[in-house]
Amino acid sequence: MKTLFFSLILLVALILLSCNRTPPNQNVQKVESVQNPDSNKDFSKLGFELMRVESIGGLRIGLKETDLREIIDNPDERSKPLYYGADGLMHITLKYNIKGIELDLFQTPDSSYAIGRINITPPCNLKTSKGIGINSRLEDVKSAYKYYFNPQFSDDMTFVAGTIYGGIIFQIEDKKVKSIFIGAAAE
Repeated sequence: MKTLFFSLILLVALILLSCNRTPPNQNVQKVESVQNPDSNKDFSKLGFELMRVESIGGLRIGLKETDLREIIDNPDERSKPLYYGADGLMHITLKYNIKGIELDLFQTPDSSYAIGRINITPPCNLKTSKGIGINSRLEDVKSAYKYYFNPQFSDDMTFVAGTIYGGIIFQIEDKKVKSIFIGAAAE
């Protein structure tokens, strides 16, 4: 009985294998896959590089709170320190409501705070180092950040330079920038 069972399994396997074989005289046309030139880009690396060098009106990731005061006055709101389990650090949020600026600051090893995320919305008139601000045209964003453009996370309403884990996210409405976020939007 065992021998019959194994013989049956072997027969089925041989039939299945022979069905997948190409007849020896048939010409098979090889189809080359077209690779997306962006598929070789390391968007995480590009996003973190962009976060390191980009600024909005002098505001940049890593800027210490003491230096922040030289660029912008006191915030309208300052949250209490809150522990974030995702990074194991204390964070505070500064809101400049009438300027359309919100900053997330993280506690550094020396117990001071530094900018970890930047979000600008109307009526903010600050611009990135590449000249992009609120109400900039989508075409200008595409031109300025084309090297960093990540199609995986982008759509008609979102242009992601780098990744959502680190980079710049431009929210788009009617083909114009409605908000700019620098930092990590997802952990």
